[in-house]
Amino acid sequence: ESWSAEEAILVRNDAYWDDERMPIIDQVTFVPREDTDTEIIALQTGEVSAIFPQPSPGVTERLSDDAIEFTLAGGVVFEGLWMNQRSPQSPILSDPAVREALMWAIDRQEIVDTVMVPVDPGAEVLQCGGWVPNVGEWCGTDFADVEQDFDRAEQVLTDAGWARNDDGVWEKDGEIFEIEWNTVAGNRRREDVQALVQEQVADFGIRFVINNLDAGDLFQNRQPTLDYGMGLYAQVASPDPSGTTIYDRSQIPSEENGFAGQNHIAWDSQEVTDLALLSDRQLDPDERLATIREIGARVRAEVPWIPLYQLPNLTAWRSDRLDGPIGDFTASSY
Repeated sequence: ESWSAEEAILVRNDAYWDDERMPIIDQVTFVPREDTDTEIIALQTGEVSAIFPQPSPGVTERLSDDAIEFTLAGGVVFEGLWMNQRSPQSPILSDPAVREALMWAIDRQEIVDTVMVPVDPGAEVLQCGGWVPNVGEWCGTDFADVEQDFDRAEQVLTDAGWARNDDGVWEKDGEIFEIEWNTVAGNRRREDVQALVQEQVADFGIRFVINNLDAGDLFQNRQPTLDYGMGLYAQVASPDPSGTTIYDRSQIPSEENGFAGQNHIAWDSQEVTDLALLSDRQLDPDERLATIREIGARVRAEVPWIPLYQLPNLTAWRSDRLDGPIGDFTASSY
């Protein structure tokens, strides 16, 4: 019916083609709220009837109210460490040994236990390279063998010509193992991950330069021009499925594509590009699944990014106002 910066009003289309899917209510009004606290207060006071906030530590306790029900379940968003292989700040990320060693050096289980389990008790380490386990069968077990293993990380670096310097930091050809790490400034979950990982790898000789940025600067200015180091941010899994936008080498941001490509890790692999494009053309589910799993195997082998966890979805509503299957789609691609 109407749309503005203040509200969007949706009304039932009585001419909809499928009678069995006709909405049973006349109207829904969506109002934007800029942070989780404001959303929760709006629900508690009755200003709104339902909210879909970002889960954060303590949010479920705040929703403990006789008039409020909520559902917490895995969504289609996943988060990881994305390593820019054309980073001007951290050129060592182009070295496969650096990426693999970092994979073995961090403790992903501790990250999940520390920052995700307090929000979602059922949270698990994400083990696939580009999908989520609750949508289709696309999410494999590519990273299931990866646990913190300093001996393995040391062997990878030593074989690639790295050695510890007098300060105990890994060094090769005068370049120390130091990575600029960027995420959204003020995002408590992500900053907690940074602090934890720094602590995990400090004695092993890996260093980070934390440079957190405003979301607009990071995602609109830095990433499209590959002007960052390693990023901690989220991606949305496609239920289609397709990983082409993040893995296709033609999607590496450049002047040719107007810096609009989403391959922000600058993973320049023709093999993976061919697989991604092939998967988009395959209509047979079994054949497509095999191709998707092959892409996952390449992600595991070359470690362009490290999967951490799936972000949960949270739907909360006032049970004194609403009834029905309100939370049924929380964990689906719908």
